[in-house]
Amino acid sequence: MTRSTLPGLRRCHLGLIAVLLLASCSVETTGGRSPEEAVAWAGFADISGLQITASEDAGRLDAAVEFSLRGSSADLDAALDAASFSEAFEPGVGVFVQKADSVDLTGLVRVRSAEDSWPSPDGDTIHRDIIRGNGDGTEVMHVMAFTT
Repeated sequence: MTRSTLPGLRRCHLGLIAVLLLASCSVETTGGRSPEEAVAWAGFADISGLQITASEDAGRLDAAVEFSLRGSSADLDAALDAASFSEAFEPGVGVFVQKADSVDLTGLVRVRSAEDSWPSPDGDTIHRDIIRGNGDGTEVMHVMAFTT
């Protein structure tokens, strides 16, 4: 090894050390939940007759999930009841209802929203923002659930 390659190796090693230090300081996410686990974490344990059409474990500093359910109005009502969601839905998207970036309201009619806070069995308070509407002959419900 020549003397001229040593500074290059030192720079390479310093760069590798910097990358490792940055990686060790990254924010821990809640990652790794399956769609079914994400839905259950938000308190929706019984989604009989419904299809999970989207799911994302969106946790950053706090735990958070986003998911969409599609099915009949009766099945969505049953899922909301089973999840102890009792807040009334208001027309449109409420001022304080968080809409996930992945939520596309195009094509939905009778859009309405509601929010609540649910005490999970783990002792966490989970905030649930829900947007609901009709589209393609079925009902669609987008849920963003998170802790703070």
